[in-house]
Amino acid sequence: MVYAATLRERSPMKLELNPALLGFFSITCWALPASAQVPSSAAPPPASAAPPPASAAPVAPLPSSPPVLAVPVAQANPCVLSDAAGRCVQWALSAAGAPALETAPPKPVISVDAPPSPTAPDAQPTLAENPEPAAEGDTSDDEAEAPGAAGPSPGMVHGESEFAGDRTLLGHTFLYPRLFENAFVAASFYVGSSVEFYHQPGVTARVPTTTGTTDTITFDRDITFVKLNYGADLRASEYLSFGVDADYLAEVGTNGQTLFTWGGSGGFDVRPNAKLRIFRSDATGSQLALRGFGTFQAGIRAMPLGLLIDISNQIKAATQDPAALADCLIQANFECLPTPDVGTDITASRKRFGGGAALAYAQALGRYAGGQLAVGVESASTDVTLPLGGGATTKLGSSETSFYAGISPSLNFYPLLPVGLTYEYRVELNKSSYDTNATLGLTDATKVSALSHRMNWGLYYTGRRDLMLGWLAGVSFLQDLVRSMQHAATDPRAFVFAAQFDMRYFF
Repeated sequence: MVYAATLRERSPMKLELNPALLGFFSITCWALPASAQVPSSAAPPPASAAPPPASAAPVAPLPSSPPVLAVPVAQANPCVLSDAAGRCVQWALSAAGAPALETAPPKPVISVDAPPSPTAPDAQPTLAENPEPAAEGDTSDDEAEAPGAAGPSPGMVHGESEFAGDRTLLGHTFLYPRLFENAFVAASFYVGSSVEFYHQPGVTARVPTTTGTTDTITFDRDITFVKLNYGADLRASEYLSFGVDADYLAEVGTNGQTLFTWGGSGGFDVRPNAKLRIFRSDATGSQLALRGFGTFQAGIRAMPLGLLIDISNQIKAATQDPAALADCLIQANFECLPTPDVGTDITASRKRFGGGAALAYAQALGRYAGGQLAVGVESASTDVTLPLGGGATTKLGSSETSFYAGISPSLNFYPLLPVGLTYEYRVELNKSSYDTNATLGLTDATKVSALSHRMNWGLYYTGRRDLMLGWLAGVSFLQDLVRSMQHAATDPRAFVFAAQFDMRYFF
């Protein structure tokens, strides 16, 4: 083609182009890639061309007779004519003044809009792709719902999170102490049991003799206790709860002298309560609550010593008039005998009514450590009925006031380990005032003060948020007002060892 154009420049005679040769070079130019062509503005499609309906299949452009394309002489020559598709069909000749290459004018081409292709699903990024990281603070829905590295706590109570709950602060889930009140408003029920061994050396007791007098004996008071505990708390709101605790206690002497003089007893204690949350801070991990409670106790004690008193009274009556007693026995007339009421003579009973209040505080020291404190006061009135023999009894009334304080540091290793450890300490000062009772030798009102110390060590399973399961060992050093009564100030201290089991379920 270049050669033909050169001859046309040099020769004045008109050169006829071979149509076959021109078609060959036109097809060759048509097949050139678009990057080899000089781009130019595409001519707008004819206004008469109307697009088919969107549902029609795409129609290829209708070609005219093989398009005639001119081959550029130089890559830099401008394009002077383009077809509807934007392809150049004629370039300007490089020689100045040379006539332009004659080409057939392009025929209109019908342009058909193809319907949009269906959107392909988003492909997952390949290893070679580097997705752009999300901006700081942006989280997807999945990330927002995803738990922490350790996952949610098993048995989590409804409405709680991994780091906050009714008894959880800063991720530390507290364990309830046994010796004093806790600071949490939560719904739960509780069962527990304990076996306690009581030892009080050098106790004195008065026993009757066959001559109608009394002797004083000294012995070690050894008693074994079995205690059952029950309780339930109902959460009325996040600030208030109501509950009730109940204990049943059975005890029996474990040596001959204790079994004879003390015997065995059983009783119950019911304590309704209400708790008000005063303050809570999730930022500092602290909570303060006020708890008010009542106490209602009743118990009965059976002691063989009462039977000995009855026998002594029979012997004393017989020695006063033995002849009359012999005549009654010969005639089988037992009405002249002082028939004792054995059931009354061998039993003593105890009733107690009172109430109190306590202020409890909890502080989380991190995910795994925490501490609890409590101070409280309790006041009650107690009536003890004692047998005198022959169906006679006497009553000793007293009033008691107790001031106490407790502290309990704890460790909860969840989620590293489902194990919790606790230590509890309670100190209490008891003040009792006994009414006068001439029969018992109390001619004046007697006041007694006693100081006691109690401690517990606990091992708990903490693998579930809604369960508190623990085993405890405890020791106490008591000035026992209950068993020594008015002699508590002079009787020696009692030592108590306790093995306890606790289970509390939260809901």
